[in-house]
Amino acid sequence: PNFNDWRRADELQQRLNAADQRNAELTSALEGMVEYFPEGHSDGECVSVEKAKAVLAALKPTESGASE
Repeated sequence: PNFNDWRRADELQQRLNAADQRNAELTSALEGMVEYFPEGHSDGECVSVEKAKAVLAALKPTESGASE
């Protein structure tokens, strides 16, 4: 067996797990913002709810499990 291939696969899996965790954290934060500001925020200091919803849609996995 080629242990370098196994090591590389383990490294890639760790990176994938970390990316999945960041995705989950960002999704949760954006969902919270959309819930808190359902009609948007008018002072210009907050990302618009429409943009947050667009980001949430982009983060949503497709049927294959990959983000679009």
